[in-house]
Amino acid sequence: MRIRIVMILAALVIVPKMASAATIGRFEWVYDVTYGLGSSFNVFNESDTLFDSVVIDLYQADGTAFSSHPSLGIIAGGGFGQTLDDLSALFIPDPSNQADALFRAVLNLTFNNALVTTTLLASSLSGNPSSSVSSYVDITASDPVPEPATLLLLATGLGALGMRGLHKGRDTTGGAGLPRSGQV
Repeated sequence: MRIRIVMILAALVIVPKMASAATIGRFEWVYDVTYGLGSSFNVFNESDTLFDSVVIDLYQADGTAFSSHPSLGIIAGGGFGQTLDDLSALFIPDPSNQADALFRAVLNLTFNNALVTTTLLASSLSGNPSSSVSSYVDITASDPVPEPATLLLLATGLGALGMRGLHKGRDTTGGAGLPRSGQV
């Protein structure tokens, strides 16, 4: 019975689990028409851990990257970062000019030594087109999943415990109530 419990526990622990995503912040795009400031990007760190190497890549509809790659550097846990680059020359798409417009902004950052990427599309911007439009998306990161070597080590340990329990529970009388050879 004990061996079955150990094996069931081992199976529950060893079965790979899907990494769940946790919201760690917010990525916001604001396009100002009234003052002609163009696009600005805000990053809110809603976690306790810092965002490192925060960079925003900007793309046209055909996938061509703009030469401007605003960098926000490091954003502390609970902190906020905003682009200060002059992005007024990068306009959002309108029916008269689709070719050179800014279609996509991709946020790249390092969180807990893992690359996190989040994308905002110009088509998601909403608001008053004659003054300001904006949009945001949650920044999510996967919870860490144990590496295979850790799982293998755990399985080996649980298996050894199971074998120990199996040997302890065996009948040492040889089946007929007589001691086995070498036992007194």
